[in-house]
Amino acid sequence: MGLAGDGQPELVVFNQPFTELMALRRTIDGIEKAWETPVGGKVATNFAAEDSAGRITIGVGREDGVLRIWLTP
Repeated sequence: MGLAGDGQPELVVFNQPFTELMALRRTIDGIEKAWETPVGGKVATNFAAEDSAGRITIGVGREDGVLRIWLTP
């Protein structure tokens, strides 16, 4: 659903029940999970990502009307 990364491109996706956001990265042997984080409910929207000088911000809307936002260091 999108790309983000910390020097290496990552594919950012939801898990199948739409309750976690995770990033996958390509390796020599295939694919590995780079990170995952709970959404705190069920996702109701696609995510939006913004890159500001190498700092990634990701946001997603949940079914309960909450907008969840993550900031990278």
